[in-house]
Amino acid sequence: MSDGLPLRRRVYLAGPMAGHKLFNFPAFDAAARELRRIGFEVRSPAEHARDLGLDERLETLEGFDLGAARAWNLEQVRNCHVLCTLPGWERSPGALEEFDLAISLHKPILTGEFLFTVHEPRPSA
Repeated sequence: MSDGLPLRRRVYLAGPMAGHKLFNFPAFDAAARELRRIGFEVRSPAEHARDLGLDERLETLEGFDLGAARAWNLEQVRNCHVLCTLPGWERSPGALEEFDLAISLHKPILTGEFLFTVHEPRPSA
């Protein structure tokens, strides 16, 4: 039964890339898989960078249009329903800019750390 509120299904992933092995794409890919598994439509800057021709295995931005990628990222934040932060986002200038934009637009923030935390049941006393 619907309560008349729109479903908040489109999520943008914000996290660190520069200075990380493989530009941190494995973390973006894992988060995207998990978010899709639970029903979100995901916008991932890692997937978009690959679409633009970035090969993370080369670990270089040579020939990559970083300005165009950042413009796309910010547009995705504007159009998403939820922003999901990946571990280390607070040390990434790009992710901080995306976070600030999401806050200014009153977007809910989902912390990615929660997605990958396994909570074990407490043993019975």
